[in-house]
Amino acid sequence: MIGACVLATACGYGSAEKKVVPKPTAVQSNAMPSPPPEPEQSVKDFLSGVWPLSKERVVGLRRAWARVPRNSDFRVARSDDFGEPRMVYNYGEIAGAYGLALLIVNKTKTDKDRYSLVIFIERPGDRYSLYWIYRDTDLGSSKLSRSSGSLFVETGEKSREVCRIQWTKSKGQWTCEPVCSGC
Repeated sequence: MIGACVLATACGYGSAEKKVVPKPTAVQSNAMPSPPPEPEQSVKDFLSGVWPLSKERVVGLRRAWARVPRNSDFRVARSDDFGEPRMVYNYGEIAGAYGLALLIVNKTKTDKDRYSLVIFIERPGDRYSLYWIYRDTDLGSSKLSRSSGSLFVETGEKSREVCRIQWTKSKGQWTCEPVCSGC
């Protein structure tokens, strides 16, 4: 009889033990926690750390930016301004010239038209000329991209438009000329 009792208990018959499964007290989410916002960086501070430029060229960049009225109203754009990682600056060849393209945000505005795209074009003597490609425009869905010596801006959420940053002789200024509309 003792053997039968041990067997019955081992098989789970007549056992006084019950498995207790705790009820969930809160619904757990499988969503990834959102990363903290990137720290705000002024354009002036950003220009101080453009690598691998010489100190003289950095001074030239900062001098060009200092000529912008109310330049402290702007900060460098961040990935979280767009909801996904983006290239917000690029230093290199721009249509035969060399310089820096930089997406910036007007801190005094809260609407969609708070973005700007500026380029700093190298000049002799470690100087730079600054050009506004877009100013106070909705660039929230835009993307910068590079192909060889060209820099492109893709805009539009529904109808994609692509333009190439270049010197436009007929206008006497740097512009973003359409390459593809609705593509």
